[in-house]
Amino acid sequence: MLRWFALYSLLTVAVSSNLLADTPPETEQETPVARLAEAPMPLPYSYDAVLTQAPTLTATEHLQEAVRHLQEAGFPEDAARIQRQLDEVLETKLSELATKRKQIEDLKASVAALELEVGAASQYLVECISGELDLTTLHRNGGSWNSLLDGDGKKKLLLDDELLISSGPVDREKCSVLLGDLFGNGTAKVLTDVRLAAIADQPQAYVSGINVPVIQQTTGGTPLVGYQPVGEVLTATVTPVGGNKVRVKFSLTLSMQTARTISTADGRQIPEIDSHLLQAEVELKPDQTMLLVSPMQNKDGQVLWFAAVNVSPLRPHTSKAVEHESEQPTQVR
Repeated sequence: MLRWFALYSLLTVAVSSNLLADTPPETEQETPVARLAEAPMPLPYSYDAVLTQAPTLTATEHLQEAVRHLQEAGFPEDAARIQRQLDEVLETKLSELATKRKQIEDLKASVAALELEVGAASQYLVECISGELDLTTLHRNGGSWNSLLDGDGKKKLLLDDELLISSGPVDREKCSVLLGDLFGNGTAKVLTDVRLAAIADQPQAYVSGINVPVIQQTTGGTPLVGYQPVGEVLTATVTPVGGNKVRVKFSLTLSMQTARTISTADGRQIPEIDSHLLQAEVELKPDQTMLLVSPMQNKDGQVLWFAAVNVSPLRPHTSKAVEHESEQPTQVR
């Protein structure tokens, strides 16, 4: 018996050795490299997807749904009871709404009276007219801007060192008369004429124009064709300071295509873009206009870019407020 057990043990060890000899040696497995998963492309906006979202019901809408379900289920008495509760809730809410509206109207009247007392307003009408003035024609006709120089603005020297232009607050009436004459006799041409309703202390913007192809330089030196807006961008922030005076932070950017072009590698002709920026932050009185100027030289002589900005309060229950109530401000974010 012991002989058989010893023989069995010997055979078992031999078989195990053969199996281990046939097994290939284990190779070192490479550590998996972490890879960033590509973010899925966002799904396009779908109006149908919006329709499938469950709407959030108000308390009264919940009661209306309960009445409808009870009527459809054949419980008219319960539906009538819920309907009476709904009518009571609606009556209470309507009374609360009327009270709140009355409080708002009283508060508006109080604010308007206080604004009138301190010389401020909640909303202002910003009127901007910009133009291009032919200084050569102006000199030839013996004209000047001297009538505007009695304000407290800074005088800017033009290219020929002969004419001083006031940049800043100027007399509103004199500025209006002079610009009317210049536009009327063809010495100046209108570039923009914008009216913007601005909420006090909040930046507002007016944007007009289109995107056109332009040449963009890259770090590698190879120019690319990109896009740039051509038109006008006006921003204004009006802050009342009391005494019917306001502080105006204003900027106007005018961009337009020129006759100059740049050739691309594929033979396209891309027009160059000229951009001009007029900006300032000044304090204006009711009888003042903010005048901004930018002299430049072109092939025909000296040209002056300018913008005249008027700011007027829009007070409630006035003809001016009604006239411009359709002007909605656009807030800058």
